[in-house]
Amino acid sequence: MVLLKSSFFTRIETELDDLKQVSRFRSLFTGSGIILSGNDYLNLSHHPSLRKKAIELAKTADLASTGSRLLGGNHPLHEELESLVSSWKKSESALLFNSGYDANMGVIQTLIRKEDIVFSDKLNHACIIDGIRGTGAVTERFNHQDFTDLERRLKKHEFSKAEKFIIVESVYSMDGDITDFPSLVQLCEKYNAHLIVDEAHGTGVIGQTGAGVLERDGLMNYPLATIHTCGKALGTFGAFVSCQKSVRDYLVNKCRNFIFTTALPPWQAGLIAEAIRLVQPMTAERDYLMKLSADFRKRVTEKTKWSTGNSKTMIVPVIIGEDSEAVKIASFCRDAGFDVRAVRPPTVPEGTSRLRLSFHAGIQVTDMEKLAELLTKMVNG
Repeated sequence: MVLLKSSFFTRIETELDDLKQVSRFRSLFTGSGIILSGNDYLNLSHHPSLRKKAIELAKTADLASTGSRLLGGNHPLHEELESLVSSWKKSESALLFNSGYDANMGVIQTLIRKEDIVFSDKLNHACIIDGIRGTGAVTERFNHQDFTDLERRLKKHEFSKAEKFIIVESVYSMDGDITDFPSLVQLCEKYNAHLIVDEAHGTGVIGQTGAGVLERDGLMNYPLATIHTCGKALGTFGAFVSCQKSVRDYLVNKCRNFIFTTALPPWQAGLIAEAIRLVQPMTAERDYLMKLSADFRKRVTEKTKWSTGNSKTMIVPVIIGEDSEAVKIASFCRDAGFDVRAVRPPTVPEGTSRLRLSFHAGIQVTDMEKLAELLTKMVNG
């Protein structure tokens, strides 16, 4: 029997062809060489102690939770991890989720109601955007890191009886810049707004013990909820939310993303706990990472025509502009032994296609210098 091609397949194939025409078609491939495209900032996914712990847990802990935490999937390792997180983050409580995307979606859609008002940074991650959309709440998207614009929007709703929520990231994943929390907290206080923070790219690499930007600024207990992912600097998988006990209880009782999913495997919870213990004293690695990134930014801005934006962290964008040019330069870098990826719209704004470089503690100074020189040669011929 011959199956006729439906209009559905015609449509999606046309859309895929359109992406190819403008250099925005994406495909999966395995990286090789010096990795600059991941988020394993402290190289913990390769750490001998974490490998040893994984083997130990595989022999002793359950490999699957077999159910949601409310229906028999709860395990002592889950609770031990949440207790450790609370101690590290100096919060009343904590709750484990299966991923950062899952945690952001769940927290936002559980705590924010349709009649509330949300103020969201325009460069917030897709999971935050999707979470907000699911609430149906009135949403004000303020210009990235522009607190003057945020205050203008807050004033519009100054006398509203609706609950107000401001949602930001601590470190932005495509720009590497850091939120000014002291200034943001002043606005929260002035306009009686709750703060929700995604510390995905701050966890592990910023703060005295790696607890994030909020630790550095002495404001860990201020947000209504802070989301931390484990698949980046912690080198594992999963996520957790630090919050007050009443917020945790509310999430356990109301959050669909928590209630209706199989819990993270107990052995994974044990591995996350080990990663947290490892990351806290890694001050030297954090200092090295920031210096390495700063030196690279200096070399690129001084010797090429490209900008690194407002990056202040291990995430360094090299902003190329045109999609096709970014793809070509990323390919050239991979041929030279650096796993570099091009990031294009809609992930980043139009006209800002870039190389999104993620430095990690395993990169040598000579590697950084070689990459900077490679980019310089591409500009200068």
